[in-house]
Amino acid sequence: TAAVVLAGVDATGTKPAPPAAPVVSSDWKTFQDSTYNLQFRYPPDWVVKREGGFAVVPRELSSKPVWPYGPFALGVYLSAGYYLFVIQNGAQVTQGRLPGGQAFVRYTETASGSRFAVYDVDWGRFCIGGGTRYCGSHSVTASIQGSNRALLDRYGPVAERIVRTLGPVYPTQASSGDPNRPACRQDQWRPVFASRSRLAFDRPRWVIGANVQYLQGPACHLRTSLRLTVERADGTAVAVPGTPSALTVEADLPEDGGTPGDVMQTATMRFWGWDNWCRQPLPRARVRLTTDGGASTTRPLPSRSLQNPRFPCRPNVPWSIGPLP
Repeated sequence: TAAVVLAGVDATGTKPAPPAAPVVSSDWKTFQDSTYNLQFRYPPDWVVKREGGFAVVPRELSSKPVWPYGPFALGVYLSAGYYLFVIQNGAQVTQGRLPGGQAFVRYTETASGSRFAVYDVDWGRFCIGGGTRYCGSHSVTASIQGSNRALLDRYGPVAERIVRTLGPVYPTQASSGDPNRPACRQDQWRPVFASRSRLAFDRPRWVIGANVQYLQGPACHLRTSLRLTVERADGTAVAVPGTPSALTVEADLPEDGGTPGDVMQTATMRFWGWDNWCRQPLPRARVRLTTDGGASTTRPLPSRSLQNPRFPCRPNVPWSIGPLP
């Protein structure tokens, strides 16, 4: 079951406060689905409906349509992708961990007048349905949807408590893979960039996506740094605050080996944000991605014509590069 993709990310820079620790009453029910390795608790006056994923709604609203924009619902979905996929949209997020230890990112958005608070949760590595076709690092998306502020104020706190009870039915392996595998050789993989530019919706920010592509050889475990720098066409460095910026990648190959492109859903994908990237012209400038072993790749800066006219780069505002989230 794929995670829902929603438009209109509210990346205002205001980070929502993390929700309070769950308070679960003894009369709360337990929902389990072993196929998707998912369980959670919910109040007796709420119901669970199977609609795409699972919709958890107050009983008094259960006769109303849930999707696409019903009055209120908590949608829970299992995704075949890694939980940090949202970051390439440039959204501002809050990071945290559920009481069970699973890492998550939380962000807010609006679409067609409805308001959403969305959790993308690292669900670890396992095979969906017990087969091998959908093996790898997965995520769970929990989306709290309300058609107006009054409904969110009334039901949202309970939905947040339900989210905090999310957990797997059976244990999973870490998304970072098995460190007992033989270490990957440099000729088994290479660093790659996403093929196109991603620009944030609310600011002059270029979101730079990078990944590791599997090339050949036996199964192995990879741990390396991906270091981002900026340079001119002749290879001389451009001093951008925050660079060089390094992010660590740890995963198993070939399972997590991605391909160059826009949709990177494996545990090897990483993102940086370059704020005010088009502040000044840099003819033929490029970003370079370098690994611990010295392998590297480059890609040019986007055309300045891509900048959003509502959020143009400002010549007197500093620029900087930093990891996302």
